[in-house]
Amino acid sequence: MDASKRPVAKDAWEVGWRFLVALGVGATAGALIGGIGGRLVMFVLRLASDNSLHGVLTDDSFEIGQFSTATGFLLMVTAGLGGAAGVVYLLLRSALPRRGRAVVFGVFAAVFGGADLLKPEGIDFTLLHPKPFAVASFILLPGLGAFVIAVFVERLLAVEPWSRRALTVALGLAALPLFSVLPAVAAMAAVVVAVRRRSRLADAVLTFGKVAVPVGLVSLTGWSGLELWRDATEIL
Repeated sequence: MDASKRPVAKDAWEVGWRFLVALGVGATAGALIGGIGGRLVMFVLRLASDNSLHGVLTDDSFEIGQFSTATGFLLMVTAGLGGAAGVVYLLLRSALPRRGRAVVFGVFAAVFGGADLLKPEGIDFTLLHPKPFAVASFILLPGLGAFVIAVFVERLLAVEPWSRRALTVALGLAALPLFSVLPAVAAMAAVVVAVRRRSRLADAVLTFGKVAVPVGLVSLTGWSGLELWRDATEIL
């Protein structure tokens, strides 16, 4: 059937489900792995470091060794980052090799995220010990988060859209904290629907993406890898 002759509602129904999956899975993984996981890493570092650091503010203005209202803010931030990662993966996945998509996305996030998180001059990597654990943790956390997001997005995209009430409610609740960005997400979804309904344009976008996306990811990974290497070497 010609894509332009499909009911618009059907395309919007399917695309809406895809974005809900990306947001819900991303927000959940971000909060659990980035938020709770990050706090647990900091707690371990606090235990292994000098007691005088208890209560000192980290580079992100969180009190070392304290689980406070700031932890709730951290969960919101990491949920937002996870939701963004989910949407990015959703938009890029078709341009990546079917096998190994999750691994590629995870490796990219580990290198790119690690390069952003590692700060040789920061408290987190100068006063806290053991330094190898700190460096490894803040490289692995974004990588693991992105990998988990990609794996679960792939699995849930195989589910018939909106067919499981409990799953739909769970994804909706997980995405709820990201309500402020929903207009932007809705706009992206509308663009995706419009492109899908024009077969030639969709084919052209996919053909371009299959070249541009891998090249872009490799370039960004290489650039970030050099920065990551320099920072990790300086810290250790």
